[in-house]
Amino acid sequence: MNGGKDGAYLDLMLIHGAAVEGGKYNEVQWKALERAYKNGLTKAIGVSNAGKGLIEDMKAYAQVWPPHVNQIEVH
Repeated sequence: MNGGKDGAYLDLMLIHGAAVEGGKYNEVQWKALERAYKNGLTKAIGVSNAGKGLIEDMKAYAQVWPPHVNQIEVH
């Protein structure tokens, strides 16, 4: 991993509450997170408030699989 400027990086980046159905918008978001991960700008990538359908759809295009984090709402 190269890391960002001066070796800076984020510990975690998440896609939060992706609501667009059909996958294309989510695919673009996920691929952007994958690029950040592969370029060393973040140590982990994942999803937040993603339903089962979104995560299942990701299998078709995700290069980093499974997501490192699946943050779910619990209360």
